[in-house]
Amino acid sequence: MSAITLTIHDRIARLVFDLPGEKVNKLSAAVMAELRSHLEDLHRRASEADVLVITSAKPDVFIAGADITELAAIATLDIAVDKAREGQEVFQRLADLPMPSLAVIDGACLGGGMELALACTQRVVSDAPKVRLGLPEVTLGIIPGWGGTQRLPLLIGLPAALDLIASGRMVDGKAAKKMGLADHFIPRSFLGDEVPAIAARLAVKRPAPRILPALQAMLLHHPFRTLVCAQAKKEVLKKTKGLMPAPLAAIEVLNLTGGDFANGLMIEAQAFAHLAPTVTCHNLI
Repeated sequence: MSAITLTIHDRIARLVFDLPGEKVNKLSAAVMAELRSHLEDLHRRASEADVLVITSAKPDVFIAGADITELAAIATLDIAVDKAREGQEVFQRLADLPMPSLAVIDGACLGGGMELALACTQRVVSDAPKVRLGLPEVTLGIIPGWGGTQRLPLLIGLPAALDLIASGRMVDGKAAKKMGLADHFIPRSFLGDEVPAIAARLAVKRPAPRILPALQAMLLHHPFRTLVCAQAKKEVLKKTKGLMPAPLAAIEVLNLTGGDFANGLMIEAQAFAHLAPTVTCHNLI
């Protein structure tokens, strides 16, 4: 059975996630393959739609993340690299769509689900109490491996990105809007009216990538990047005594990247791959 439905009506394309027989949407290998197929279809049918809206049919859940059972089954570095690169490629196809995209988040949006939303042009969040956004991969002994370490600093700045990624901390809709993680914060009861209006505005004019304030932009480059990452490493060591390798690996990835996006994705994939098959990761899962 299909986990994702694609429709195009009145020049609005809609992708709706609804994993059959599950309470939450998860990004298994099968779901990612289905998503890739739909995105390729959208690339071919670009003349039929002016905007893509991505939603979930699950109550209180957008996408909860990758399928944890598949993560636990990763046994080798090569398998882990392939899994990361495949996910990165799918989300890059989303980012490269010839039409703008809008993620409508009315529940949990975590891990791979957050990375999918980051690949969209804009994000809408509601005020629903179960809305949570974050990249909690470090709590499972890994780091974001589908582009999260590369896209998040560009969106909210390096210090805020380091905080979220190295801690695994999650934020509600209001906080997400305040930090720039979301573009629109809307009461749940108004989503039905506001989302079509936002989509219509996106369809008319695709916004340019957000420009970070000058200071935050400077922090994306050396030597400022090195100083910020060194401070973050000091804080992590104070809290974990060095017993949690994933937060340290995440900081190192953020320290080494920030220039060449494609190279940054490769570094991210390699770091993810060195963590995923480990006993620490499997035990935390």
